[in-house]
Amino acid sequence: MLLLFGIAEYGIAFNNLNSLRQGTREGARQAVVATVDTDSSCTLTGISPNTETRRLLCLIKDRIGLDPAKLRLKIEFPTANEEGESVLVCSQYPLNSVTGLFSSLLGGRIQTTEVLMRIESKDEDFQETAETPVASNNWSFCG
Repeated sequence: MLLLFGIAEYGIAFNNLNSLRQGTREGARQAVVATVDTDSSCTLTGISPNTETRRLLCLIKDRIGLDPAKLRLKIEFPTANEEGESVLVCSQYPLNSVTGLFSSLLGGRIQTTEVLMRIESKDEDFQETAETPVASNNWSFCG
């Protein structure tokens, strides 16, 4: 039973990581071509960005598809927010045991990813912003 539950836990964690990576990549792509939805009704933790940035963050959370209340995002412009420069999108999501058997091993760990892309179109005025990181973590991996 332990082996079976371990396989299930690994599968769920791996699926969440793939969702995190793919959704972050898709969101970064939308940021560099300046194409975002009009929906700005997602949960953001610890920030109040401008309307364009809020819509981008909500789009990224939607594309990732995990629990938006637990998901944290950061947008950074390493040089400048201009065409030809780069945008960095980072995300983190807590890793939790679904069965409860592996809580001591997984509790407190996070899954992270970052995507750096060149800005192709500058039609939106996105701001650098970072949500409050998942409890007891930081954004040191980002950048």
